[in-house]
Amino acid sequence: MKRVIAKIVSASWGISLLAMLFCLPPASAADLLVPNYSFESGLTSWTQKYGTGGITASSNHAYSGTLSAKIEDNAAGTAYGIESDYLPALAGTTYVTYARAYIESGAADLYLRFWNSSKTYLGTTYVTSSAPANQWTYLKTSGVAPAGTAYVTAMLYSNGANIGTVYWDEVFITKSLMNVGTQITSTAIHSATFGKDGSNKDAIYAVVDGAAGTDARLASINIDTLSATTYALPGAAGGWGIAKATDGKIYAGTYNGGKLFQYTPGASSVVDLGQAGGQPFLWSLAPGPSGSVYIGSFPNSKLMKYTPGSGYTQLGSSPLVSAEQYVRSVAYDPASNMVYAGIGAHAHLIKYNPATGTSSNVLPAGYASESFVYNLDIEGGKLFARVLPSYKTIVFDIAGGVVTQETEIDKVSSGLVSSVHNGVVYFTKDNVLHTYHIANKTYTSLGVPFPNAQDFGLIQLTDQTNYPGYTLVGIENSMGKLMVAKYNLQNGTVTTQYVTGITETPNILQSLIKGPDNKIYTSGFLTGGTGMYTSMRSDQITIERGVGQTEAMATLNGKIYYGVYPEAYLYEHDPSQPWSIGTNPVKLFDLKSNKQDRPGSMVTAEGKLFIGSVPSYGELGGALTIYDPSTGVHTVKRNIVNNQSIIALTYQGGYVYGGTSISGGLGIAPTETSAKLLKYNIAAGTSTVINLPVSGIAAITAITVGPDNNI
Repeated sequence: MKRVIAKIVSASWGISLLAMLFCLPPASAADLLVPNYSFESGLTSWTQKYGTGGITASSNHAYSGTLSAKIEDNAAGTAYGIESDYLPALAGTTYVTYARAYIESGAADLYLRFWNSSKTYLGTTYVTSSAPANQWTYLKTSGVAPAGTAYVTAMLYSNGANIGTVYWDEVFITKSLMNVGTQITSTAIHSATFGKDGSNKDAIYAVVDGAAGTDARLASINIDTLSATTYALPGAAGGWGIAKATDGKIYAGTYNGGKLFQYTPGASSVVDLGQAGGQPFLWSLAPGPSGSVYIGSFPNSKLMKYTPGSGYTQLGSSPLVSAEQYVRSVAYDPASNMVYAGIGAHAHLIKYNPATGTSSNVLPAGYASESFVYNLDIEGGKLFARVLPSYKTIVFDIAGGVVTQETEIDKVSSGLVSSVHNGVVYFTKDNVLHTYHIANKTYTSLGVPFPNAQDFGLIQLTDQTNYPGYTLVGIENSMGKLMVAKYNLQNGTVTTQYVTGITETPNILQSLIKGPDNKIYTSGFLTGGTGMYTSMRSDQITIERGVGQTEAMATLNGKIYYGVYPEAYLYEHDPSQPWSIGTNPVKLFDLKSNKQDRPGSMVTAEGKLFIGSVPSYGELGGALTIYDPSTGVHTVKRNIVNNQSIIALTYQGGYVYGGTSISGGLGIAPTETSAKLLKYNIAAGTSTVINLPVSGIAAITAITVGPDNNI
């Protein structure tokens, strides 16, 4: 029996990981790029330092492109050498140079040379090779820059004792540890509200995510021009809750510190109102009476109220519902003076009476299996409650504080509904614009494609020629940017346009892999995006959009597989073909019906893909999923380790080994006390659970095969 060595931790899954990620330093560097590194511009930017003649650009052989540098040395006792341009370097830093060489005869010498600020030679390191012959080979040498170093160069050389012909291509220089810079950028929001700017013009307000070392920003977007002005939110990483108070002021609830910010339209900055109720994450805001706002939080499931001049007040108990962590949504009905709170990770809809301090769950029993009451909106005397993961919206009549269900709308894709106009509210269902008739209690499709808006506004635009009367305006994230859609209620015109004036911020990298094309692929947190980096070439970083937050990646048979949160989607991507979301990458399946959410680990073995996952919010019991690309069939083995998630995988000798976590989805306490090691027999389809030699370990977060073939 093999010995087992695993990396083990006792940190909890979820919020602590988020906190760690947002403490990472920003990327701020790039590769050292050798000018004309592949000789496609002949010998431009290269200088012959040794010998006369004998060095040319040649099309006889090329590792990439059509040209290489040919050094033909036919003279005994004569050295030939060609050197790159000078690149900036720092003393004490280790540098590495790489090159491809095609050796027809003789030997190939690759030099790394150091120079001071006057370009006086200081020292060198080199490597020489005479084999293999008549094929491309790979040379590498490295050295520490001596004191006084200001520059570094690469030199391709044939020494005086050598006679032979060598072709050179793809010459690179790098630091031994190089920050290659930002891989993915985006502009992302999670909620929005409509209000007025300092000139009393219609505006959209939203919190734009920050990045490591970069604060989130409050964006004020002019609806007519779609140009934005931003204001820093110090100490905030982003925000999910935003609301316009009854006095017109804008409030933003943020995370990575749980601060509430107040903005008065026309002001040059925001007011930091501090952390709300000791909570690190403010999920939701709703306007209350007299300029106040109601607040929902995580992880202590607090319902709070902020009143200007008075500060914060907790409403009800903490948690608001026993054992629950999220007040995910809030809404206030001024007609009945009732506050409504949507709970997760086990759905409840709480009606709270501020006058009496009493609360009750008014969610119909048929929705108790949902994870979240994710969005709440009150319009026209109706409460619209969107529940997840079904994406159903329940419409309640709430007259006099009596909650009565009217209808259910399936597959609502917008976060909220619009305000009432001519007796109807607008929303999107299956990405198509719909109306709900307040009096008739019915909904109707308009047959108009429309984005999944974070919020809607009904606006009389300045351009009344093209947009007469009222126009429905919605804002959403689209391909890493903010997009505003407009639908004119009179003429049916639909337009979409990106917002300008908001600088994209770097995304934290969630996962990383080397692709079959030798590029480095990365995934962005929190809104996805895929970065593609060509080694040594930070001028060749490509960002593709359309795949969400990828928790894990793997390669098999020339394809890249992306495991995406939420609902544990699996995408397949052929990097040899153009990126075209929907066809390449293509979505293969999801694990929503198996109550899986985060496909956090993947490994390939014996022609199959193995996926370890964490269950949905409020659930215990992860899964090991086996996908066979040859048949297109996937098999899900849920709860293969009782009430534990599978978060690390590796393969050795016919077995897949898995490291587990006692935690499940957020919003539920573990029932197990120690992580396990899973041993899965691929041929037999059977598994063994191995106890660790130490008890009380919360998770095995990494697992690998060592050089001695131990795990």
